[in-house]
Amino acid sequence: MFVQSANGNEETQMAQIENMINRGVDVLVIIPYNGQVLSNVIREAKREGIKVLAYDRMINNADIDFYISFDNEKVGEMQAESLVQRVPQGNYFLMGGSPVDNNAKLFRKGQMTVLQPLNRQRQDQSGGRSVGRRLAAGKRAEDYGKRSDGQQ
Repeated sequence: MFVQSANGNEETQMAQIENMINRGVDVLVIIPYNGQVLSNVIREAKREGIKVLAYDRMINNADIDFYISFDNEKVGEMQAESLVQRVPQGNYFLMGGSPVDNNAKLFRKGQMTVLQPLNRQRQDQSGGRSVGRRLAAGKRAEDYGKRSDGQQ
């Protein structure tokens, strides 16, 4: 078994997948950094008879054998419900994940299922909640603390 991490770099991930194909692995288990750009290397793996499993994030436009993930919309709902339970009043700012991460979009959809009705209530009443939103393009986890005050 070989384990590699691309550390958030799609070119590195594609090179690692090509390396695994050249090593003749039987199965690739991939947590794609960007599921939009892997179709060519997946096609190459399939030509070599390698099974491909996408874990946690979908690989788009590719003939994968398996996809294992979570109900990411439900995860987003649970996150928002927990937030509202712990901090029932005030303004919320939601920092999303990478725009190329479909899970970030699904989390946000679930979060807004809970928060949007509350945001509408605030517009009808004073002193409620407001929700600011942003997807972080190319940001790393350590960048989030720097941006929590709304500064660029």
